[in-house]
Amino acid sequence: EVKKANPTATDIKVNNDGSVVVTFADGSVAVIASENAVKEATKESAANQSAKKAGAKELPNTGTEQSSASLALALLAAATGGLLFAKKREEEE
Repeated sequence: EVKKANPTATDIKVNNDGSVVVTFADGSVAVIASENAVKEATKESAANQSAKKAGAKELPNTGTEQSSASLALALLAAATGGLLFAKKREEEE
């Protein structure tokens, strides 16, 4: 909000006590007291934030389903590997 109110500010720093130091391009500095910079949350503002979150678009659920083709290929590879191993063992005996 401070950046919106001061679009020409080059640096904005919030101190631990809640005060804000705004530096402008010409080198001038403005200090905003914490009483003016920090606003106490109300039940209405919390309700507005929850409404925004509830109305957010849900991301698509991608990459969670296994295709039947990949499963079939994995089974085929396992069966082929088992057959080759069994054939090699027979040749050694």
